Amino acid sequence: MNKPVHRSQMERTQEMRDRLCRATLEVITDVGYEKTTTTMIAERAGVSRGAQTHHFPTKFDLVNASFKYLLRDWEDKRAAETGGVETELSIESYIRFLWKEIFGHPLYVAALELMLAARGDKRLHKGLVAALDELTVLRQTMWHHIFAGTGAEKERDIIMQMTVCLLRGLSMQGSIEDTNAHEEEVINMWIEMLKMRISRAEANK
Repeated sequence: MNKPVHRSQMERTQEMRDRLCRATLEVITDVGYEKTTTTMIAERAGVSRGAQTHHFPTKFDLVNASFKYLLRDWEDKRAAETGGVETELSIESYIRFLWKEIFGHPLYVAALELMLAARGDKRLHKGLVAALDELTVLRQTMWHHIFAGTGAEKERDIIMQMTVCLLRGLSMQGSIEDTNAHEEEVINMWIEMLKMRISRAEANK
């Protein structure tokens, strides 16, 4: 008979915090930021309000921690996909990863909700910007690695920005419409355009 696994207090605490963060993102995705309440989050997580307030006393605390949780999840997926920046990765495979695991994932809607809410909430804006700073550095490092030696290095930052805007826009459109039949076509066309751009740059090196 297998012995029960004993978790430390720190592990149990982290599991509870992660559970609440996940529930927060799910509720925001379902009903929007403004309608989200801590009571709804506790119910979704299957915990008491007392347990919720013990870990996160306010809605802001929950939302701020949940956004950081989402960013960590993105980076965990990115690390699993790439194996680190030393791994050879094509522009096509990276863009398809970004869409499948981040921008096209259902929980990205929660990120959009928080970004929009932050426009009118200075405290939330400050928290989100602080959380995004590290992600921005990691994202730039990955893009710089992908474009290294292609001849298109001078354009990589603007291509990165254009790609993020395109995928974010597709996600926003998908959150409004029940179906977005042209998502794959748009992504495929963007990948082909980038391949042609990189090929011309390599030919002119």
